[in-house]
Amino acid sequence: MPIAPSPIQSTCPKCGWSTVTHNRSDAMMFKPPSVCGRCGASELKTEKQLSLSTFFKNLFN
Repeated sequence: MPIAPSPIQSTCPKCGWSTVTHNRSDAMMFKPPSVCGRCGASELKTEKQLSLSTFFKNLFN
């Protein structure tokens, strides 16, 4: 059974703008944005978010 990769959240530390990149499979990965969509800053904080299935697995184990 294929398992979709975790979404990646990118947040701008200067203005607070954020977006989430959802990848459908590990074979076709999209790069998270490299610049802020609001202020144009090039320093974005990126972190993987828990998928819903991973959240429930961790919750009940």
